[in-house]
Amino acid sequence: MEARFTEQYLALARDSWERTAQRGAELRTEYEETYRALRRRVCAGILLGAACAAAAALLVVAAG
Repeated sequence: MEARFTEQYLALARDSWERTAQRGAELRTEYEETYRALRRRVCAGILLGAACAAAAALLVVAAG
């Protein structure tokens, strides 16, 4: 009886850990995709800001 309980308990624990590991992998994939998209947006914003600053500097130099 005790051995059967131990086997069942270990099987449940193993299944639980496998589900946890699988969900962790799924979350990692989701977060990596979100991070890449955010990084692209930030880089695009920085490049746009730099281009606007350069254009403004050129206008000031040309007008001055």
